[in-house]
Amino acid sequence: MASVNKKGTVKAKKAGKATITARVSSKKLRCNVVVHKFSAKKKDVLVAYFSQTGTTRAVAKKIRKLTGGDLLQIKSKKKYTSNYDKLVKIAKKEIDKNTRPKVATAAKNIRSYDVIYVGYPIWWHTAPMTVGTFLERYDLTGKTIYLVSQSASMDRSQYEESLVFIRGCAKGAMVDNGVFSKDNSVITNYINQNVLK
Repeated sequence: MASVNKKGTVKAKKAGKATITARVSSKKLRCNVVVHKFSAKKKDVLVAYFSQTGTTRAVAKKIRKLTGGDLLQIKSKKKYTSNYDKLVKIAKKEIDKNTRPKVATAAKNIRSYDVIYVGYPIWWHTAPMTVGTFLERYDLTGKTIYLVSQSASMDRSQYEESLVFIRGCAKGAMVDNGVFSKDNSVITNYINQNVLK
């Protein structure tokens, strides 16, 4: 039911009851231990998202509610313009030059997360370059990354291009094929099938 090491640390093995006996000088001491049935370790989840208009932010908040994970907005140090035409030109220039804009946010302890959700819109057939900057700053070896993306004007083929980009930036991580949808039920089903199973 339980084991004890030389330092006296008790480790649970399986559900049940046990009596641990220790000798201290001439005294014999007993400790009754009850090990309750426990479930598997809950996965530690980070929900990181980049959102210019608020659409991805709303999706990220829903994911956080479902998973109980920590929420982190990926922000560029230089704020993007709200003027659509100007933003389109800036985004195209960043993508053409494969730029990595500086980010203003950081995950305090990336090592503590088993699972990272990354939410982003599609800009010019891929993820915003700021998302690449965010991923490349960490050692993501052994982590599982789930992607959630949507676009008003792009289709699944453009999302596939973003998937190649994300995998190139998230070295060492297992990057799932993700979900490309604005449909809440599709996103919820995806989360249930992958993290909450």
